[in-house]
Order: sequence, then C-alpha cells, then structure tokens
Amino acid sequence: MADIWENSAVMALRDLQWLFARNRELPEAGVNLSGNAEGRLGDSALKMGGRFFLLEIKAQSSNFPSEWKEKKRKDGEVRAKHAYLHAIRLVKEFSERPSDEQRWANVIASLRCHHFAYWHVGLPSAMHSRLSLQPYLFAVAKGSAGLRGITGAIHGLEERLSLAYGDRLPDDHVSYYRARSATVSGIYYEKLGIVKSTEGGNEWFPLGLSKEDFQGYINSLMKGAKGGSDKLNLVAISSRGWYRPLKTTQHLASLLDELSRAPVSSDTSEPDDLQGRVIMDSRHPCQSFAEKENQPRPLQARWMNEQTELNSNFHGPRL
Repeated sequence: MADIWENSAVMALRDLQWLFARNRELPEAGVNLSGNAEGRLGDSALKMGGRFFLLEIKAQSSNFPSEWKEKKRKDGEVRAKHAYLHAIRLVKEFSERPSDEQRWANVIASLRCHHFAYWHVGLPSAMHSRLSLQPYLFAVAKGSAGLRGITGAIHGLEERLSLAYGDRLPDDHVSYYRARSATVSGIYYEKLGIVKSTEGGNEWFPLGLSKEDFQGYINSLMKGAKGGSDKLNLVAISSRGWYRPLKTTQHLASLLDELSRAPVSSDTSEPDDLQGRVIMDSRHPCQSFAEKENQPRPLQARWMNEQTELNSNFHGPRL
C-alpha cells in the first residue's frame, strides 16, 4: 500500500473543525507552524472544542520514530527534535521526584494538550482508517525508552497517568476506560481526558488546556530559543478579513483565541437559515476583489458554454 500523505491529515483536521463549527460560518482557529517555531513546537496549534492543542502530525504511527532520530536539523545541529527532548526531560524529572506537585502539573499539561495526530491503520477495527491521537509524551517516551534508559520511569508514569475515554455523570464524576489512543473527534464530544490515579482516588482532566495554561506550555518549549520566542510568519483569516499578524510564539494562544472569535447576528427578524450567522466586515474574507488594470471603462465578452470540448486530435502544445 502506498504511503499516506501527511498533508492529508492536516487537511482532515481542518475539515473536522469546519464540521464542528456550530451556528457560525468560521470554525475555531488553527495555525500550521513552520521554520524555527515548527522545529521547537510541532506542526500545528489549534483551538478545538474551546480548548487549545499542539499537534505533531504524522501520516501513520509508524512515522513516530522520526521525532527521536538524531539527524541534522534546520539549525544545523545533529540531534533529536526539541519537543522530544523536552518530553524526555519531563519524564526524567518526574521519576526523580514524583511527589513534586509542579512536576505532576508539567507532565499533565503536556499529556492534555500535546499530541500526535495521525491516520490509524489496523486493529482495533473500530479505529481503523480514522483520524486519531496519542499523547506525544507517552508515545515518544515508550517508543524510545530503551534508547534513553527510561523504561522504569515510563512504566511508573503510566501507572499513575493515562489517556482515558469516558462519559461525564450527573454528579460530576466520569465513567471511563483507560485508552492508548482515540479519535480526534472525541475532543468535541468531551469524551477524552487524562486520569491521574492517587491513593485518594482518580482525577479527570479534560483534554486540551485553557488559553493561559497553553501559552505557559508553549513558553516552556521555547525556553532554549533566542529571547525565548520566535516570529509567527503567517497570514490568517477572520471575520475582519485577511491579515498578517506581526506576533511571536509568546502570543500564539491569544492569536488562536482572537481568530476563533466572530461576531454573530442576533437579529431574530431574519429567516431561520440566516440567524446566528457571522457578521462580516466590509472587506470580509468572502468578498471578491481584483487588482484591476488602468482602463477607462469595463469591456465586454460573450459567456461561453462550459461544456465546450477540445478537438479529439488536441495533444497539448508542441515543445
């Protein structure tokens, strides 16, 4: 079977955001990262179901080892990826002092927001051919445990923390199953979380972080960068139109939040199919524009039939 294109998983994630864009014309924001920001963080930062996520996107789980493969990176260094090294450091710090509440918090933050997103192939059959996720820290630590000498550390971590799939009960408890992976759509149905097991009982943390906690996690990944941040070189779309935000990774969470907001019409006198629509500015992204040539008046042309067929002997231009 031919390899799946990684870009198809990127597009599937964006399509999923559109599918869950309720009562609006624009979905929550997603930013595809590149350059130094991608090198230190991952492929995409997204807001999904009101929470914030950092995703490393792979075509399939068989591509995960590229994270810890030592090779020449964009900065010229021969090493594994920065995000991978950060995850391994969190595992080691936790195993050295598991009673430290801050180290608990650091690991849980990573497990909640930082994930692989990939096309699942094989068993279980219910997961086959679905866009899925796994916590980045668990996946890379288990995959390279022997290489890094952390087999015991990751086993101890998994005894206390787990990805979980469940349903919220009326008494604010959650009935859940421990899970190795899950479909990305589970985020929108609020079925996914991280469970912390302690002597006092089990605690459920929903997948994804708040804006403030997410930005804190991003900043921790960027600590080794010059000035602790890097530029976001991108163009964005919002209800106000297209623009290029001159921001850095220190503003990543606020940018996602800003792009996810859209003023919604509350005019109940409008037809049902128009109520709740996004209010667009005069230069909104659906508006049509062109850079017109300098001519005194418009010209005219005849509209041709779209079914016009090419001559059967046409084989393209001669080179």
